[in-house]
Amino acid sequence: MNKIFCLLIMTSILFPYRLVAQGSVSGSLEANTNFYFRDTAIGASGTPHYDNLLSGTDAWLSIIYNNRDWGLTVGGRFDLFNNSNLHDPTKAYTGVGIGRLYVEKEIGKLDITAGHFYEQFGSGITFRAYEARSLGIDNAVLGVLLKYQFNDHWFIKAFTGKQKNLFSTYNPVLKGAELQGFVQLNNKISIVPGFSIVDRTMDQASMDVLVSNINAYDLPDRFIPKYNCYAYSFFNTLNFNSFKWYLEYAGKTHEAVPNYSGKLIDQPGSVIYSSLTWSKKGIGITGQFKRTDYYEFRTSPNEKLNKGLLNYIPALTRTNSSPLTARYNAATQYIGEMAFEADLVARPSRAISLQGNFSHITNLQGDLLFNEIYTEIEYKYSRELRINAGVQSVKYNQLVYENEGDSMLTTLTPFVEVVYKFNRKQNLRTAFQYMANQKDFGSWLYGLAEFSIAPHWSFAVSDLWNFKPLKTPDPLHYYSVFTAYTHGANRFTLSFVKQVEGIVCTGGVCRFEPAFSGIKLTINSTF
Repeated sequence: MNKIFCLLIMTSILFPYRLVAQGSVSGSLEANTNFYFRDTAIGASGTPHYDNLLSGTDAWLSIIYNNRDWGLTVGGRFDLFNNSNLHDPTKAYTGVGIGRLYVEKEIGKLDITAGHFYEQFGSGITFRAYEARSLGIDNAVLGVLLKYQFNDHWFIKAFTGKQKNLFSTYNPVLKGAELQGFVQLNNKISIVPGFSIVDRTMDQASMDVLVSNINAYDLPDRFIPKYNCYAYSFFNTLNFNSFKWYLEYAGKTHEAVPNYSGKLIDQPGSVIYSSLTWSKKGIGITGQFKRTDYYEFRTSPNEKLNKGLLNYIPALTRTNSSPLTARYNAATQYIGEMAFEADLVARPSRAISLQGNFSHITNLQGDLLFNEIYTEIEYKYSRELRINAGVQSVKYNQLVYENEGDSMLTTLTPFVEVVYKFNRKQNLRTAFQYMANQKDFGSWLYGLAEFSIAPHWSFAVSDLWNFKPLKTPDPLHYYSVFTAYTHGANRFTLSFVKQVEGIVCTGGVCRFEPAFSGIKLTINSTF
């Protein structure tokens, strides 16, 4: 990678200006620096960052050259991690190098990508190479990706390579293909069918580790693991007037997967996923269903947590962003879950908007894992004043999702948000939330005040108060002070934060975040 980086620098120096002028250059910078202040009262202590290092930085600089006349795109990304806790919140990692490098070329109906690429088959259940920086996930594939457009309605994708692992790769080899099309049955009905298949071939070193683990079991529990595992799916979208129905079945051949106790067993897997959407002016309804049965697909069975994931199984839960409504979220259960979700959005008048969401998740034996009922109403009193109010009810099996705590906790969270526009440039947003909770940390109060001066400034203060604590002897405040400055394509933020420990989720992929106390500085820029 160092040789490649030097080659890129030399190329940029020697690259003829006339050639660059024929295309366009774009890019982006994202940089985050944390300064850690020890606070034993909230548990922000006992890690290298609080005890010794005191700071850490993550940064990504992307540059893309695009020439439409040639059908050529060349891109690269420089990654920097200095005493970073992004990949493991309890440890410090330092590394620097080329995080992504690729060349994409169009040749007629064929599109070729060589290097690091991101791609998805269907809804992602068989294969998804993606990035989620907030969770420390970068599952790009280093290899070759081909896309061929047969005609306006049908195309095929195929790839081979290895999944990225920081600045190296995992050793198992991946191969996959997807065929997808579009068929207009009549002037009201159309279908979008597809099929995908992915093969993961384990390397000898990974197989040796796996065999050693299996041989440690009692003789009746041993089995012979397979080098190759195949994941496949059939999917289709049916469009009919105001209805859209998506249905996908995914299967996985026998391989070593962990059971509920973490013991490896030889087991195939399957997922059934479907969504039905209906909409017309002023109203939209979406229903989703998912059944997962031992569908855990990784670079090898030796990888754990969020490492080596080759696919993405969507979580059928509402994506909440505020501190209390997002406090308890459901991670996808690969071993087995039955999930339902219904979502309603309605606008009965120009002044009133309604939202409702229901999520219900059980294991395959019918035991409740997660249940959420969410309602919200938005009322525009005038051009200057807008009010949002609602309530959330959650049942959360903490023992399953966090391997600790209670088998079921129940919360009730009413909330209100008020936005007042003083003029075209200045507005004030206030938010208040209350969570009633008889378990875990106990009950909470949250308040926020944010003042914005468009187009440059934003200021905010907030306090998350554990006023009826169950884990600490005294009530604790988790407060923050935030400011942001935006100028053109550049945005700078500075904040002082005290953050409670908890599970952070993005689309059903979650990780534990320890308590944080300190200063956060971020820079985002595009060009």
